[in-house]
Amino acid sequence: ARARSAPTGAPDARRRWAADGLSAVCPDAYRAFLEVLKAPCSAGMLQRIDDFVVQLSADPPQSLEALASGLHALYGALDAETRAHPVWGTLPVAGAETVQDGLEKFVITRLREVMDRLHILEAGGPDDEAERRLRALGFLTCDHLGMPGAARVGCPWTMAQEELARMAHYRAPRDKLVCLLNCCTRINQALADPAPRAPPPRAASPPPAAS
Repeated sequence: ARARSAPTGAPDARRRWAADGLSAVCPDAYRAFLEVLKAPCSAGMLQRIDDFVVQLSADPPQSLEALASGLHALYGALDAETRAHPVWGTLPVAGAETVQDGLEKFVITRLREVMDRLHILEAGGPDDEAERRLRALGFLTCDHLGMPGAARVGCPWTMAQEELARMAHYRAPRDKLVCLLNCCTRINQALADPAPRAPPPRAASPPPAAS
């Protein structure tokens, strides 16, 4: 079989997507993803995403379920193109997953206005139901949870709350999960070892979105 030539417009792309640089929490991973996505070798994928965004902006879906169905179809098509891509097509499993995360982040960021309109239209839905459930659990105390006294106060709980608040700054599900993971790390360490100690390391913050 004839060896593939390096894709035009994506210098050092293979080196930048080496296995040791594909961690989902690596700050450089998304920037490297954008570099390849905007190169000529990815023109077809980028055009497909642009067409999808333009279509939904002109004819917005009437529910989040309809939007999810459209996104599922788009990701399926992009996945097929990724497997045939000159840079991404030969990546190991970890690399392919990072590409999928990057595509999801890119698409969701481009759809922010459409999604904001849908959330306004569906106000009173799942978010309000979750809030009602939380209020119903308001009677719970640290005693109910069996938490030792030393673990009930101090820095970990404030930092855990801050991690949850950071979720509002991101749109891609993977980015929100990183914030949730950081919150759980704070809580688990406080419960396992309530003695005062240095804060646990956080997972790397998701890189800023770029359109």
